[in-house]
Amino acid sequence: MSTEIFTARGSEEESWMSISDLMAGLMIVFLFIAIAYIKGIGQEQNKLTSSICQDLQQAFQEQTWRENISICEDGLVVRFNDPDTLFPFNKSDLKPKFKQILAEFFPAYLTVLNKYKVEIEEVRIEGHTDKVWKNTNDPFVEYFGNMELSQNRTRSVLQFLFALEGTRKHEQWLTRYMTANGLSSSRPIMDKETKTVNPEASRRVEFKIRLKTPKRLRNLADDLIQTIGSK
Repeated sequence: MSTEIFTARGSEEESWMSISDLMAGLMIVFLFIAIAYIKGIGQEQNKLTSSICQDLQQAFQEQTWRENISICEDGLVVRFNDPDTLFPFNKSDLKPKFKQILAEFFPAYLTVLNKYKVEIEEVRIEGHTDKVWKNTNDPFVEYFGNMELSQNRTRSVLQFLFALEGTRKHEQWLTRYMTANGLSSSRPIMDKETKTVNPEASRRVEFKIRLKTPKRLRNLADDLIQTIGSK
């Protein structure tokens, strides 16, 4: 009788171990498939990013103001990095020269956006300042003073762009995907040689494209973590 019990228990343990081994094997296979999928998405995004950058470079290569902007030096970003051209000191009004540049820049930029719009999550107009704010050294006052200034500046840029004649036909898409963001002095540009903040370079306006692909990667990564954690 006892021999039969031990035999039954041994059989159950062997069956349980076999199921556990099978589940572990399936998990490993699932992980390899997921990793291959993630790698494929990453390669797809790299190709897409490279294609957009090439189109942006080509779109503005003949412009006389090309030397006043940088393209794709830090992701899908067009940076207007000549602060003397952009706004009067401590004001949000666009200088005439900046208006002229934007009037030439934006139609070509829209052409590139339109080509890739199904892949775009957001187009951000970002305003950045240095830390200086009027006659104060109070970090709190400086930060929030420049926050208001940078927000007003990006809003001025966005309003000017929407008023351009060729923008109307893209208005529905732009109102959904284009945003104006004032970031104060929170993301300064560092001098490559001195490794210190470059105040002049930090005063800038950026047009930044965010793609949908990274969101797919984040969602898949979250699913993997939850799946592994539940085992």
